[in-house]
Parts: sequence; C-alpha cells; structure tokens
Amino acid sequence: MASALLAMAAAGILLPITAAAAAQTDAQRRVIATRFAADVIERYIAGEQFQSPVTADDLGYPESTYKHIKAAIDTEEVPVGKEGAGKLILLTVEVSDNNRPMITLKTLIGSGRL
Repeated sequence: MASALLAMAAAGILLPITAAAAAQTDAQRRVIATRFAADVIERYIAGEQFQSPVTADDLGYPESTYKHIKAAIDTEEVPVGKEGAGKLILLTVEVSDNNRPMITLKTLIGSGRL
C-alpha cells in the first residue's frame, strides 16, 4: 500500500515537470523557427533568389539546430492607392520543423523587389 502511495505521489510530481520541459522545448523550437523566417525575409528583401522550400543549407547554416527546418515562401501583389496605381508585395514565410507547422510570418515590401 505504501509503495502504491509513493508511486502516485512521484507521478504527481513528475508529470508537471515533464509537461513543463515539453513546453520549454516547443517554445525554443518556435524561437528558432522565427529566427529562420526572419532571415529568409531579410535575404529575400536583399535580393536573394530562393526555391521554395528553403532549407538550412540554402541559407548556409551549418548548425544541426536548423537541420529539419524548412520554409515555404509565397508572394502576392497587393494594389495600393486609388485604383491600384501602386503595388506592394505581401511576402508570406511559413516555417515547419519536421513537417510540423511552427510559425508564419508576413510582411509587405516594395514592388521594386520584383
């Protein structure tokens, strides 16, 4: 009886610790995915050409941290002003880690990038 009570008490202590560790790991992966997406956006704006999906090798990342991360890039022209006289580009970067969606970043950039 005592060992059963001890096992339940240990499980009650260990389960929250395990859940907290999993949440911390997920948060770290999201931070890495956000950095990856921000780097893709910066390089795209700077004029680099990418084939979607973008991988860590495409960005020259040697670290294994980014090994399973991929980013899909989508662009869409957005008319601006009266009667769509000007145009901006809506750049969408969707990052996944081991094919699990992690984060989506969107930004508007000037159409001179085309």
